[in-house]
Amino acid sequence: MAVWNLIKGKWGNPRTSVAPIRTDASTHSLQTVTYEHHEIHGGSHFFAEHGFDLSAADYMDVIITTPDTTKWSHITYELECEDETLWMIYEGGTVLTAGTTVTAINNNRNSSKTAGTTVTYVQGENEATTATYTSTASATRLALGTVASFKAGGNTTRDHEIVLKQNETYVFRAIATSAGWVSFNAEWYEHTDKD
Repeated sequence: MAVWNLIKGKWGNPRTSVAPIRTDASTHSLQTVTYEHHEIHGGSHFFAEHGFDLSAADYMDVIITTPDTTKWSHITYELECEDETLWMIYEGGTVLTAGTTVTAINNNRNSSKTAGTTVTYVQGENEATTATYTSTASATRLALGTVASFKAGGNTTRDHEIVLKQNETYVFRAIATSAGWVSFNAEWYEHTDKD
């Protein structure tokens, strides 16, 4: 099937031509996908998640490091907690002891592309132990909050993406008020600005 190429002004192959805008046959509504969804189809959208069984006053650090390229990471996240938990996000943290790698998974399971952004984690029994793994002394705190304890647990999410700085280290930290599970999920796409 040939389609009209708006740029060239002639009929052409639908794989190499600009296709006409289509609407749903039943409702005549315009059918689109979000940009984030488009990045999934392009193989540039990833996720990483990990769960931690924390004792009271345990620290959990998820360290996200961006590459020194202009392909920037646009990230959203979710933190779920079994019990009341303090959380914070730091920009400019320093990794003192390498953590355990969390594999970034491509949301397009047919794509062989890999993430440039890396994710690791460390778990410390207290603030002093955690400070031997990750330093936030000279970092900028971007966010701080608590996840309240509910009958079925609680969570905090950020639906609007943060565009992370290139060549930067971010520390997503959770401190358990009492023993319980904490899980962290990050989703991001890697995109180079067109202009």
